[in-house]
Amino acid sequence: MSHKFSSPCANLKVWSRCPQPLHPLSIPLHSAEAMSRAALWKAEQLQAAQPNLPPPLPESISAKALPIHGNQTTFNVNSLLANNIMSCDYFRALYPLQTYHEVIDEIYLKCTNVEPWATGTSRVPSTAFCLLFK
Repeated sequence: MSHKFSSPCANLKVWSRCPQPLHPLSIPLHSAEAMSRAALWKAEQLQAAQPNLPPPLPESISAKALPIHGNQTTFNVNSLLANNIMSCDYFRALYPLQTYHEVIDEIYLKCTNVEPWATGTSRVPSTAFCLLFK
């Protein structure tokens, strides 16, 4: 008896070496062996389409607090500029402003341009950067 396809199981002498077929109930339902090619392809497409979400924040950080990245002393501002802002009289005058909204109102009132240094000077920080640092 000849078959169109050659298989090691076609010959009866080799029959004992052929692997035994798996019982359908012995395969877990969520494994790749239990899924058809179309189902595997669809599962891969769905997994690839899902956005990569950032890892959850640690429980020590509250939901309303923004995490700080970088240097927490200078807030990634040039150290010379940060030192001049801290010693500036205008920055010290901003101490009574306690809320974010008060600082935003001060920005609307005082800022006309955004530069790190005040125009015409080389060592005095601008009002915008003083408010930003606040």
